[in-house]
Amino acid sequence: VLAVKYHRRVIFLFTGEESVRFEVLDSCWIVCCRCGGLCDGEWTRAVSHVLCCCHKSFKGTNLKRGLGQLLGVLPIAVRITNLAVGDLPTFTEAGDFYVSIEVANNPHQITSVAEDQHPKIVHFPEALTLRVKFNPLESNIRFVVKELHTLGSRELCDCYINPMAMLKWRHSKNGPMRFKMEFVDNAQAQHFTFPPWILLEIGMDTEFGSSGGSRIRIMETTTGKAREFTPREFKSRYTLLNTYGMHSSEPDERRFGELDRLKRAKSGLSSFAWLILVLVTLSFVLPRMYCFECYRGYVKIHILEAAGVQFPAEDSVLHRYEVQCGLDSDPKVQLAVDVVNSVVDAGRYSERYLERLPQRFRRTAPPSDAPPDPAGLSAAATASFGIGSSDRARRLQDGQQALQQPWDPSAWAVQPQWLSAAGTPP
Repeated sequence: VLAVKYHRRVIFLFTGEESVRFEVLDSCWIVCCRCGGLCDGEWTRAVSHVLCCCHKSFKGTNLKRGLGQLLGVLPIAVRITNLAVGDLPTFTEAGDFYVSIEVANNPHQITSVAEDQHPKIVHFPEALTLRVKFNPLESNIRFVVKELHTLGSRELCDCYINPMAMLKWRHSKNGPMRFKMEFVDNAQAQHFTFPPWILLEIGMDTEFGSSGGSRIRIMETTTGKAREFTPREFKSRYTLLNTYGMHSSEPDERRFGELDRLKRAKSGLSSFAWLILVLVTLSFVLPRMYCFECYRGYVKIHILEAAGVQFPAEDSVLHRYEVQCGLDSDPKVQLAVDVVNSVVDAGRYSERYLERLPQRFRRTAPPSDAPPDPAGLSAAATASFGIGSSDRARRLQDGQQALQQPWDPSAWAVQPQWLSAAGTPP
């Protein structure tokens, strides 16, 4: 009971996070539409640049990602600016406050701490980017204001905003909007005259998309424009520094860049191979389980018909006949035993097939026009074993003659004289 009540603490104890980020829609998107992560759809930007020239909002966009966002599978970037809170439920004259935003199972986004601020009005200068899905099943976005203390922090007030409504306001461009917040501790509501509120402006955020590691985008704050560099140009313009601001060495991008790309491609292919293995396994296990359950149901009906009992029958009657026929064990155990028996039968069939291979395929050597030269074999024995012995040459000659004969397994078991006499080289 305690583990269920404090499940976030238990998950944090084992994983370091308070939630498990696993969604069925994301998994289906990665497997079916992204080919296990190998295709991100960036090639559709060239298609949309030509076909969507009349519609500026779709020109040059990733059509595959746009389809995922329209279906509610992929998130949409929402930019939050002009963030401010006021009438906070606290009696402190000046405190340290910050805002935490919780979006689905993503990590919490936190603003900077506004130090020594009056609770009547607190401003936050930063802009935050939220990843929101256009999906009615998506959980509401939580905005919570916290007061920083010496030991930990305390939640003062919070509010929940529907993600679909936020995406609607994202396109409407209504400017800053003020929302009412609720007291976290309802017992303190009677001590304050004004309800707490939060001000924020919901706008659109530019999505650059993936560059595939070939281009690097840098936003120049002076001009407000983004500039692209190749990895080599980027590293030559912005040198690598250590934590003390001194120059630090790194491998040459021109010489080792291709090697790094090959390693990453190898890792991607390995992940794709594992994905194919999992899909093949599931395609075998799931139909096998379904067919096994159908077979068990057919066996039960057949047992009842053989006993003269009309189907459907009571569970007690069916269980009695199952015990008599030896079918009262766990279905999972029976399925496992059936799979093991199938594997054993396949192994036995393979052994019998391999036993017949030497009889069907005989190993023969091409005929030699001239008989082997003992002197040449003696020289080969001298070069191989360091001993100029005629006995070595004779053994090699016997081995060559044996290879010219048709393959006979019984000869190896009855007459292994030349093989056992050859010995092992020093």
